[in-house]
Amino acid sequence: MAFEPTVNLYVPICYVLVQDKSQDMYWRVLNELIILSSRKLVPGNVTYDIEVALINAALEQFPAPIS
Repeated sequence: MAFEPTVNLYVPICYVLVQDKSQDMYWRVLNELIILSSRKLVPGNVTYDIEVALINAALEQFPAPIS
């Protein structure tokens, strides 16, 4: 999600349909988002559900502290 100040809302930046919920799959999804953003995707916060594989992939892709 990204904050849109003109309407004072958080909006989704993408939806992804994946075949499985493995850490490798989440890692590849995050990697593609980083590449597609020309490496400008540097989130201040990452919000996710309680999915250990997603949490681990996010920690690898975005090594700065996340919540």
